[in-house]
Amino acid sequence: MCFSATASFTASAVLAVVGTVSLRQAHRFGLADGQGNGVGNGPGNGLGARNYPYAAIPLLFAAQQFIEGWLWLGLAGTGPEYMPSVPALTVLYLMFANILWPVYVPVAVLALETSAAHRRRLIVPLLAGIAVSLFFLNALITQQVWAEIAGHHIDYHLPHKYDVVAVLVYAGAACLAPLMSSHPMVRLFGGLLVASMIAAAAIYLTWFASVWCFFAALLSVAVLLQFRRRNT
Repeated sequence: MCFSATASFTASAVLAVVGTVSLRQAHRFGLADGQGNGVGNGPGNGLGARNYPYAAIPLLFAAQQFIEGWLWLGLAGTGPEYMPSVPALTVLYLMFANILWPVYVPVAVLALETSAAHRRRLIVPLLAGIAVSLFFLNALITQQVWAEIAGHHIDYHLPHKYDVVAVLVYAGAACLAPLMSSHPMVRLFGGLLVASMIAAAAIYLTWFASVWCFFAALLSVAVLLQFRRRNT
């Protein structure tokens, strides 16, 4: 998170609980749907697993926030001797933020869809995510990246940090995919992501990578609504 190690570790713990509950709810939905309505999303036909990638989003954010908590300790010089190095933690965090999410979110949203038409239209944000993920992967491999504490936030120095095209493609992958979902609660999550991205860019542009990921992490609690509503 963007304020302190304590805040990052706290957010990580909360999101780990939310993610665990979300996965359990997704599993129960798969059982109920497969047994009760004939839609074919239960464990007997293997489609119940389609819920899991989306349900796991809070858990992945928990891992990302845990990494940033360690990074806070490393940058402040207060971490234990056995902790990973600051450069390694920086790269690992950016792999979550810049490489994993633009691909994972479209895949998770696509997996929820049972209609072929809905799945086809999600191919566009998925391809956009793959493209921008490869762009940032190349930058991480070929360029030097680093992080520093500045203004009570972590400032990540990325190659092409303010590249407008990359940001737009990234947003198209991570935000457009949920907005294109046939599920109302997934679309709500997408709308919250867009709002948080605009707020982070307007208020915390210098620390955008850290702040928006924090906002998105907190908003991932909305993932639980998808399965809580569908279990009622």
